[in-house]
Amino acid sequence: MKPLIISAAVRFPYEGREVILPLHRHCDFFDIAKQLHLSYDKNKVEQGFIAYDGIEECFVNRMTAYSIAKDADQITDTTWDVRPLYSEDLW
Repeated sequence: MKPLIISAAVRFPYEGREVILPLHRHCDFFDIAKQLHLSYDKNKVEQGFIAYDGIEECFVNRMTAYSIAKDADQITDTTWDVRPLYSEDLW
């Protein structure tokens, strides 16, 4: 099975550990964090995606996610060889 992008996600340090939070859109993180009064360093929040290869899920950055989505025919605009993926590209 080819890897697929299954979710937008953010990765950030929180209370001494790394947290990966799957989301519908990246901007959802900031709304959720505000509502929950989460204290985080905005410079350490990495926006990416969750990829699934049929066996396991992993966090990938926007550039890798674009390649995965392009190879899996998840996006229609493939004018670019390499560029960051945005959740709007998928859903």
